[in-house]
Amino acid sequence: MRQIEVICGIPEDTTSTGLVERICQMALEREIKVVIHPCLSKQEVEYKTFSMDNHENVVILLQENMDMSASYQSWEIAALRDIKRIPVVVSVDRKHYGTDYMAVLYAAGITDAVYEEDADAEELTKRILSRRSRRESREYYGIRSMDEVVSVLDILGKDTLERYVYYISAGIDAHDTQIRYQEVRDKLSYVENCCLAEHLPENIIQELQSDEGFALYQNTMQKMKKGREKKMGTGNLKVGLRMGP
Repeated sequence: MRQIEVICGIPEDTTSTGLVERICQMALEREIKVVIHPCLSKQEVEYKTFSMDNHENVVILLQENMDMSASYQSWEIAALRDIKRIPVVVSVDRKHYGTDYMAVLYAAGITDAVYEEDADAEELTKRILSRRSRRESREYYGIRSMDEVVSVLDILGKDTLERYVYYISAGIDAHDTQIRYQEVRDKLSYVENCCLAEHLPENIIQELQSDEGFALYQNTMQKMKKGREKKMGTGNLKVGLRMGP
């Protein structure tokens, strides 16, 4: 029987309603065993994500309002996805539909967010067991323009960006350049790293080709740009996203 480990960041009051138990039962009906790893804080979710040695059959299950005093920002969820590229299923407020919040999730490769009113046991089980296509995700998230997805990745200020690029470019050789890049990379969020990857000069890009982290951020930007160019080429570019509250 296939087994899926679920790092579960659902508040205790929600868990007590039997939601998690119903998810496990529905998965068993599909001959899949779901093993729940409950987390009581954002920090515990992050720690358990880091500690997963075999992450091929792991899913992170979250609620935006897991911590009522500090709800998950889209950048935080994107950063969790960045740790080990583990799929994230997160229930979010419908108010984010068509906003930059959903665009950030999409850009980070999170295609299985669910609006709170849709987040019953059946839908969450479905999202844990299988991924939405990118087309399905864009429609569900209210993303109408790839330009807006690219724009949310371009968040580093000009001065800050130039300072990072200068520091990385000052490496005396390829090894030193990689070390400098990794120092900067570890300070930035997923979305900020995508922005940095887009603006590095060609000679530095060549020296970073063996860096898995850089390849991830560069690939994200290339996919977003390709999607934007495809939309523009077909003449079907539509109205962009509304900025979220």
